[in-house]
Amino acid sequence: MSPGFYPEWFPVYDPRAFGQVPATFGVGAPKFASTIVLSLAHLTSWSAERIARAAAQKCPEHNAILAEEVWDFYMAWVEHLPRCRSRLEDMEESMWEILQQFEFGISGPNTEGRNLANTPRPTTFTYARLWLPTERYSGPEIPSFLPEDGVDNYRACMTLAANGPLTCFTPAELKIIEQLGTPVRPMIRTVMNECMEYLERDMMGGEFNRKIFDLHRHLGKIMQLGNRVVELWCYMFGSVEDFADSWNVTVRRDDESEYDEQVDEVISQLKDQVEISKRRLLKNAVAKRQGRCLVYLNSSPQAIKMLVICMVTDRIHALDELRNKRRQETGATLVNAEDIPRDSRDCPICRETLGVQNEQGDTECPVRLVSCCGQYAGERCLQEWYRSPQGLSCPLCRRTPSSSFFEKLYHVEFPFSSSATVTFLVHAEVTDPTRAEISDEQFQALGEGRDVSVMIGEDMLTVRQETASNRAIPHLD
Repeated sequence: MSPGFYPEWFPVYDPRAFGQVPATFGVGAPKFASTIVLSLAHLTSWSAERIARAAAQKCPEHNAILAEEVWDFYMAWVEHLPRCRSRLEDMEESMWEILQQFEFGISGPNTEGRNLANTPRPTTFTYARLWLPTERYSGPEIPSFLPEDGVDNYRACMTLAANGPLTCFTPAELKIIEQLGTPVRPMIRTVMNECMEYLERDMMGGEFNRKIFDLHRHLGKIMQLGNRVVELWCYMFGSVEDFADSWNVTVRRDDESEYDEQVDEVISQLKDQVEISKRRLLKNAVAKRQGRCLVYLNSSPQAIKMLVICMVTDRIHALDELRNKRRQETGATLVNAEDIPRDSRDCPICRETLGVQNEQGDTECPVRLVSCCGQYAGERCLQEWYRSPQGLSCPLCRRTPSSSFFEKLYHVEFPFSSSATVTFLVHAEVTDPTRAEISDEQFQALGEGRDVSVMIGEDMLTVRQETASNRAIPHLD
């Protein structure tokens, strides 16, 4: 008998039993798609989404099959399974013949393990097959966000970073998560809990002056967390294609003449996974996005994975921004000589050993430059460096320190706005904590880019306010 028609598989059609089964499957008059769907659903551990995709490839006339339709159709069929074991075995034998004939590449029937009957009803959502991480706030397709949610989501992440808990979802994220179906939300919550536990261990083990988002240290872990949500999804809904939960492609336009070759190389990687016609469309899509990263998503769990990665990195960047603010407010800290790493025990400015008395009887107190590079230097050497004409930036990393750094270094408090970063050109020794006075006219002169002389006791201090662009430099790391 033709593998496309097995009337003994189907009972007399009862609308009350089958509910709203899609007409495309032809319950009353089964077609190829019906037998393929039932065979895959019954004898494999595939997800309904993967079954729908496979059936559409074998039966192009049914290319609009949804995962929900596959699940509904199979569950309605399960309710009418024959109670006679021998008859069921005959049906399973016929199903296996179909899978072999259509060459699905399955090694053997899965009659003892989980199949589609053990999974919850899936939810189909629209995800971006070609996704640009640099244009996250571009549209409603997951894993992107709506453009109007961009600023609000950034502020919400900053609030979570400041007040916690970081495992909470922002309103923009909830908007997307609600589209994924009820079972998916706990998966994302589980992964976010694992992520925050990892970050807390990292933050407790390190110092706040170090950036959290270290590409070499944490990118691998972030990708593992993304794969973790795919693993949870497949455990609940069934498997997806092996390449779909890890495959992506990056195209960068570094040179005009080499760009076409890069695109061709990218497309060639798809030869076993995408039809020729779709590869052409993909090539055109890549060509329109010159010089940008492109991710090819082939399944909904892959889209969820990218969404989770975005949520994790948003929180890491928010934490880093708060930690950077704390670094700027702290400026520099005195440390014990015993706590200095072995390769940093000599002052990089004078080359004397930090914390050890020299021949003149002076001791160079070690200072940690937490507002910029995090390196160690002598307190006296730093004070002398910033009094010199070339002392407009850190002697080690060349970044311009914040005003709070100078307040702590010279024990002087200035009543400037916290947003006004200033560069100090000190011409006299200042040792006692003293409050510097500055008039409104002097403050206006600073805003116009002019130097201002400020009296501190009997000493004169020249102050220069930086431009906005220079103030931004320390934050662009």
